[in-house]
Amino acid sequence: MAARKTSRAENEQKAPTPKGKAAAKKTPPAAKKAKANPPTPPKKTGASPWRTVKPEPEKAPEPGRALMVIPQPEPPPPKTPWQEFKAGLPDSLSDFLGFIVRGGHMAAWCGERGIPYTTMLTFISSDPRRSEMYLRAREDRADVLADEIVAISDEDTLEVKELAPGVKVAVFDKTAVARNRLRVEARKWVAAKLRPRVYGDKLEVESTVNHKAVPDDELLARLAALGVVLPSVMPQQGGEGGNA
Repeated sequence: MAARKTSRAENEQKAPTPKGKAAAKKTPPAAKKAKANPPTPPKKTGASPWRTVKPEPEKAPEPGRALMVIPQPEPPPPKTPWQEFKAGLPDSLSDFLGFIVRGGHMAAWCGERGIPYTTMLTFISSDPRRSEMYLRAREDRADVLADEIVAISDEDTLEVKELAPGVKVAVFDKTAVARNRLRVEARKWVAAKLRPRVYGDKLEVESTVNHKAVPDDELLARLAALGVVLPSVMPQQGGEGGNA
């Protein structure tokens, strides 16, 4: 019989495996491809990575048990302009006196701040020290008015008029002159009332005369010491009795 030819695969199977070496397992091509490109797991649509916690329902109060309510303090009412002035003392009083010294007056100061004029006047008059400070501030205001009179007098009251094309003349502005004269006279009158000894037109002279009654005898003695001799003054008395 003819000998059967063995294939290469059969020879490899029959060949003995060398000692100390593990037999190599061959991986089929399809398995290699599947191992190189593992299948992608399907994505979950609409899934959120954050955990959603549902709020717990509010528990109803137990029957017969009242809830305690803690009262909250009410905000304080806004302060009035007069209360703010009183709270800012003594700085607010210094601001008021400075306003008077700079040429202002109490009515304007009260109107700007919404404070009643009579309330401020009563506050000043109720304390002798405050009254003295207010009077001193008014007197100092007279010096400010005097400085303003000088500044008004130095104002330029010229007006440039064009008489002809290219011909310009500087003339006095009659309206400005009349207005400045009125401003000066008003300040002079106020300054004379606030500080009459300095800015008043009349010189006030004060004198004190002490009169003391002297008896007749003492008066005659003084005259005699001066060389004047006068008969003594005796009261005349009517005669006793009389014609019936």
